[in-house]
Amino acid sequence: MDTLIVDKKIRPAGQANVGLSRDRFWTIQPIRGILFVTLLFELLFVQLPVRTVLYTLLPSITRPHPKWTLKRSLFMSMLRHYAFFRMKLNMKSGLINKNALPAIPEKQGATAVWIEPIHRQTGLKGELKTIFDDGGCTTTRIPGYWFGQNHIGKNGRDARKGEKVILFFHGGGYSQLNGSPSSPPTNNLKITLEAAKRSGKLHAPKRALSVEYRLSSEGYTFPSIFTDALASWIYLVRQLRFEPKNILILGDSAGGNLALALLRYIRDERPLWDELNIPKDSPLADGVILSSPWVDISGSFCNAGPSSSGTLYKDVDYLNLTSLKLASSDLVKGLPVPFIHSPWVSPVNLQRGLDEDVFKGFPRALCIYGGLELFVDEIKAFNHHYQYAHEHLGAGQITVYEEPLSVHDYLAYPITFTEDHIRARDVIKKWL
Repeated sequence: MDTLIVDKKIRPAGQANVGLSRDRFWTIQPIRGILFVTLLFELLFVQLPVRTVLYTLLPSITRPHPKWTLKRSLFMSMLRHYAFFRMKLNMKSGLINKNALPAIPEKQGATAVWIEPIHRQTGLKGELKTIFDDGGCTTTRIPGYWFGQNHIGKNGRDARKGEKVILFFHGGGYSQLNGSPSSPPTNNLKITLEAAKRSGKLHAPKRALSVEYRLSSEGYTFPSIFTDALASWIYLVRQLRFEPKNILILGDSAGGNLALALLRYIRDERPLWDELNIPKDSPLADGVILSSPWVDISGSFCNAGPSSSGTLYKDVDYLNLTSLKLASSDLVKGLPVPFIHSPWVSPVNLQRGLDEDVFKGFPRALCIYGGLELFVDEIKAFNHHYQYAHEHLGAGQITVYEEPLSVHDYLAYPITFTEDHIRARDVIKKWL
C-alpha cells in the first residue's frame, strides 16, 4: 500500500511562500475585513444601481459588450469588480480544509472519499520526479467527490466491465475554489454528466470523480499539485479497476492545464501499464474535455501587446492579468526559472513550434471556450497545435466550440449563460 507522507508545517523550498510580496497593511486583519465590507457595500449599493441606470439608458456605449443583455452585463460587471478587489485584498475564494473528509448534504448528490497519495520514492518518474525531489515537495491523501449514478461506496464502487468514468479537475488558477458540489467550476462536471445521460449511449459515463487537489495558496507548487492528480488517476485504475481507455478526463481553466499535464505523464511514463498488464498500445484515455483551458502559464500570449486577447478583452472578461501573474508566480515559486515555459505548465507559448511533440499520441479532445475571454489567443494556438498533432503525430481528433459572446469558463456560471450552457451541453452530447 502506498505510504502516507505527512505535509511539513514548515514549508520546504519548493513550496510557495504565499503572500510575501503582497503583505500590505490593507491585507492584514482587521483592516482587510473592514475594507472588504466597505467595498462590498459600495459594489451593491452604489455601483449596481448606477450601472443599472447607465446600462438601461445607454446600452451601446456603457455595457461591457454592446450585444450583452442587461442581466449579463450587470452580473459580469459585478463579478469582475468583486474578483478584482478580492485580489487586491489577497483574499481567496472556496478554500476548504483538506485534512478532514468534507460532509456533503445528501441533496447535493455526491459522496466524499479519501484518495491515498502516491509513494514519494517509487510513484513518480522522469523529469517531474527530479523537480519534485529538488523542490522538497510532498504528497498526502486528499478528498475526492463521487457524482452520478450508483457511485455510493466507502471508497467508491469498483468498475464494471467496460464502464466509463469522468475524472474532473476544477479551475481557479491553481490558487482558489474547490471540487465540491457547491463550487462554481463543478457545473462543468454536472453539464457533462447531463450530456452523457441525454446521449442515450449505453457506454457513456454515468459517474464522475472530482478531485480536491492542493492549491498554491495553501503553500504548494506544481509538482505537489500534480501528484494529487496522478494519485486520483491511480485510485481509479489500481483500486477501482477502471481501464485507462475508459477514463474521460475533464478540466476547466487551470483544471484543463492539469488534465493536459496528466496526459503527458501517462503518455511518457505509462504508469501501472506493466503492473496491471495493460496492452502497450492501449489508448491513454477515452478522451479529454477542456473548458477554457489555461494553456500558457508563462503569459506569453496574454501579454503579447495591444492586439492580444489579453488586452482586447481585459474590460470584458472577469479575469485580470494581475491575478494571473500572481497565480502563475505562486505555482512555480522555488522551481527552476525555465520551468514556467515547459510543456508541463505551458503546453503552448509564443516560442513553441508546431513540430514539437507536446501532444503526440494524445487522445481525442473537445475544447470549449468563450469568444471574449483573455485566453482566446492561447486557446486558438492550442487548438492549432493539437490539430497538427492529429494530422502528423498520431493524436486524436480535436473538436473546437467557441461561444462568441461568452467569457472565461462560462459553464461555471449558469445564472446568466443559460442558453450558452444548453448549446455547450448539446456539443458535448454529440462529441460523446
